[in-house]
Amino acid sequence: MLTPDATNSQANLLDVEKIVQEVADREKRKFNIVVFGLKEDKDLKTNNDQLNADKVMLPKILSAVGFNENDLNFMRLGKFDSSKQERCRPVKVFLSSTGNVIDILRNSFKLKLIPDYSNISISSDRTPMQLQAYKAVKNELSNRLANGELNLKIKYKNGIPGIVSNLN
Repeated sequence: MLTPDATNSQANLLDVEKIVQEVADREKRKFNIVVFGLKEDKDLKTNNDQLNADKVMLPKILSAVGFNENDLNFMRLGKFDSSKQERCRPVKVFLSSTGNVIDILRNSFKLKLIPDYSNISISSDRTPMQLQAYKAVKNELSNRLANGELNLKIKYKNGIPGIVSNLN
């Protein structure tokens, strides 16, 4: 039978393993961005046809934010389903440096100024734990706004989302 100390140390070891996995996952993802809102052509019947269409469209979108590279590695996330009329799976783009990621994210607001790209947004590639933390902050923000607080928004500080006053 395990003593309380042994059980506690096993739990701590599992926590440490989770943290190490999270750090490794974030290290891998720091070279990636995710493009949302890039609609799929409903006339294309195979995933390869869609990927070829994306090879043409993605460089145009990224050049609008100041990134000019035609040889992109990317993939659509989720399962291809040709039976759906409206398909809009996110696109994960693999970049060569974190500097490219930062430049693209910094300039992604420019897409909203271009009518053809106004429905497209770009985000960093987040881990499930990061998404969970963001959702918790977003729910808190919704609750606070529903309770009458004004001028609040979510802002990242050192990679961690938090609620701040919108007046700053």
